[in-house]
Amino acid sequence: MQVERRITNGLTAVDSPVFVAESALRVVGLLSFHCIPLFHADGSLGRITSMVVAPAWRGRGIGRLLVAVAEEFAWTRGCSRVEVTSGDHRSDAHAFYEQIGYQLDCRRFIKYARKVHAVAPPQGP
Repeated sequence: MQVERRITNGLTAVDSPVFVAESALRVVGLLSFHCIPLFHADGSLGRITSMVVAPAWRGRGIGRLLVAVAEEFAWTRGCSRVEVTSGDHRSDAHAFYEQIGYQLDCRRFIKYARKVHAVAPPQGP
């Protein structure tokens, strides 16, 4: 399964950890994080790349705890800021991040890769 592989990879990646919240040996939340060296400024950028808390566990501080752990990791790794991207339709997530001190800052532009079909290399004469 893709998610299990990514979590396993995150366990050994120095600058791309996955933080897991457990209760009674069950995963109730997780947050993936990545440190990105900056070219234009000192330090690195910390990015929360995903976060999820099981529906039954929302509102109990799990998300706050996961973000706090990620932030501490970022500060000890020399990150000068932490950012998170959240889809326009996720008003609940926006309220959560604003409540814990994040602010809307800039606009993000994306260009997705085209699906390219594999083509056999040309054959020689």
